[in-house]
Amino acid sequence: MLEADVLITFLPNMEFKLHYEGVLKSNGNATVKHELRRYFHPQLKELWKYRPLKDYVHMTGVPPTGDSFTFYKKVGDYEFVPLVCDAMGMYAELDILILRQDISGGHGDMDNMLKTLLDGLRYPKVAREIPSTWAPTTEEQPLYCLLEDDELVTKMNIHVDRLLKPLEKGQVLLLITVKIKGNKATYGNLGLIL
Repeated sequence: MLEADVLITFLPNMEFKLHYEGVLKSNGNATVKHELRRYFHPQLKELWKYRPLKDYVHMTGVPPTGDSFTFYKKVGDYEFVPLVCDAMGMYAELDILILRQDISGGHGDMDNMLKTLLDGLRYPKVAREIPSTWAPTTEEQPLYCLLEDDELVTKMNIHVDRLLKPLEKGQVLLLITVKIKGNKATYGNLGLIL
């Protein structure tokens, strides 16, 4: 059995939470999206310290041979580790709770805010998606991301409610429940999809 097949045995039932507090802009540019990546990075990096991912942390680096699977991605001089990858037959379902002080509207275009969020959860595929001013810290090498591609999100539930805590104007508090599932039959996940 391939190591990737073993990993997908565990991941399809994996569930965890991410949080965000700050401004969530509509039509965010590369800098805004990258700041979201940097915000989620420490949470995702921490996740790799726990099982089942802890046993596969060696798959976050450059593969020893060209045919070995790795979560590692390189864009220009920058290194990234997206968790949900198509090659693993994985996808994600997101349940997003958006808390803000005013739930009556006036916070911009929700569709574009969510697009900014999704782009901030995935690794940048091309160099123009990375701000030229970004100099990663040693803690950000590599930068951990949730998604290889935002197309790997197959279901999203959005809930908006009132936040009973003062925030600066335009800020939100997000709680994102992530469920990782498998979408292809491998030896390791066959029992999950039958």
